Amino acid sequence: MNELNDIQKWRKGIWSTLDWKRFILHIPIGMINFIGFTLNSGIGFAFFIGFIIYELNEDLIHLKDMAFKDIIGWLFGFGISIITLYILSLYGIMRI
Repeated sequence: MNELNDIQKWRKGIWSTLDWKRFILHIPIGMINFIGFTLNSGIGFAFFIGFIIYELNEDLIHLKDMAFKDIIGWLFGFGISIITLYILSLYGIMRI
């Protein structure tokens, strides 16, 4: 029987339960990072660099667990935050 490896599954769009958990776990991290950027761009940038270094270190040296899945979750959270701020600014609730 020819089973697919993790990369082949990813290319076919097959996500495991663990992949979804990792994705969901990293959404709040992206949101927190966005809040850091809005408070102080230096804090936000430092958090972003630390996150990317951590994920690359985890993927390239230690776990080799396709860290891009975590980064996609982070991007999703960051993007949700951008869209939320934009919508709130349209209604005058917050300023950009």
